[in-house]
Amino acid sequence: MSKTRRAVYLSAVARYSDMIVQFVSVMVIARLLTPEEIGIFSISIAVIALAQTLREFGLGAYVVQERELDRARIRSAFGVALVLAWTIALLIVVASGPVADFYDRDGIRDVLLILALTFLISPLGLPAQAMLIRELQFGKLYLVQLVTSSVQVAAGITLALLGFSYLSMAWASLVGGLAGIAVLSVLKPDLVFMMPSLKEWRRIAAFGGFSSGANLVGTIGVNMAELIIGRMLGFSAVAYYSRAMGLLNIFRMTVQATVLSVALPAFADQYRAGIDMRPDYGRAAALMTGLAWPFYGMLALLAQPVIRLLYGRQWDEAVVIAQILCVGGAVMAVVILGGPLLTAIGQVRANLWREIAIQVPRAVLTLVAALYSLEAVAAAQVAAYLVALIITQVYTRRFIGFGVAELVSFTWRSLALTAITVAAASVPLVLLDPVSADIASDALIPWRSLLFPGLFGTCGWLAGAFLLDHPIRREIMVAGVGIARWMRVARI
Repeated sequence: MSKTRRAVYLSAVARYSDMIVQFVSVMVIARLLTPEEIGIFSISIAVIALAQTLREFGLGAYVVQERELDRARIRSAFGVALVLAWTIALLIVVASGPVADFYDRDGIRDVLLILALTFLISPLGLPAQAMLIRELQFGKLYLVQLVTSSVQVAAGITLALLGFSYLSMAWASLVGGLAGIAVLSVLKPDLVFMMPSLKEWRRIAAFGGFSSGANLVGTIGVNMAELIIGRMLGFSAVAYYSRAMGLLNIFRMTVQATVLSVALPAFADQYRAGIDMRPDYGRAAALMTGLAWPFYGMLALLAQPVIRLLYGRQWDEAVVIAQILCVGGAVMAVVILGGPLLTAIGQVRANLWREIAIQVPRAVLTLVAALYSLEAVAAAQVAAYLVALIITQVYTRRFIGFGVAELVSFTWRSLALTAITVAAASVPLVLLDPVSADIASDALIPWRSLLFPGLFGTCGWLAGAFLLDHPIRREIMVAGVGIARWMRVARI
């Protein structure tokens, strides 16, 4: 098994384990807190996401892609991280009051003050985590992530049951961060317990300034919708939007995050070796769309039973929002690889301008749409993603010669695979009408609406992958061989 494929599989195990843990949290928290309470936390976390991007300053990406990395540069990256994170923590404390006043909710100030504490501890784990990514040590990263998310979820549920309301999720973030740093201190003690330095800060700033600028612009665009909705349409509306986005995050937290976590170091490794990147970039796009497009098609089809399973009936208003956003998610599955590619080849300045060109029209579209309805805001995201696709293709063609023709040649099978998958999943919906059966029986868990379409859709996806000779077929076969080998060893 190649180093990159092994890294992908280990990262996938980590992401799916994390998804299972997060599912438990979502299903419990959504039933313990009201849309208003979750809306307060959603606004707070959107504000923190902007500060989070500034705090990272592209330092992790710098450590991953630096060709001549030595301990002095690692210490300098650590020093810059400390200065930035602690400064931003202070700014969050100062800004917490005005932000709460802007939204007329004192609870936002309380959440921001707690989350500011996470900025004091987070730099301690940055060098160690970045080195594990650079070395493709995703087994160890899996351990860190599993412990972090498990502790965070356990703390969040416990505190919610004790009546901490929206503060339960804020305190849980702090406790989970401490747990992750504790694990990193065991795996890489020399990188957690080391003296910071600012000796190489200019070299780091030259990379981090543009890298963090691109990430910041992207983060603003991603969180702009929730910030605008919270101000113009209310906290319940932002909660419904957040829950709808939560469905899309099922894919983003697992498959997409898995591919992206490996894409940057893999692309950087190829670039350092002077290898033509078009075939592997195209294959990455084919694999991503071969998973994302059928997933989003199925999710749009089954949005109502999935939302009722995860969140309960009080969140039914999020169904239409989720269905609209699924279209945007499918488009973004292609766009999302552009950032890691440009970063890997050292074109961080170009990536910054790409993000600006994407997010400015997105912000304008979102602001105008919020004057009408929540559904209009969701539709505006789809339009913005289409703009992002066009812009990203301009940059990939410019830097690696990967244009529209190459994109179509690598992804047309994914489109056909999606049609087969959704058609197969629709068969039981048409013949058996499980949704009506669940409604008639007043089922707490809509198992009929999920089980039969899910099984048919999965079988259709597997059959389509082999029928179309999709690149995902090889990964299915490799995974199948690995599972069979593991079961054979376990039986012995």
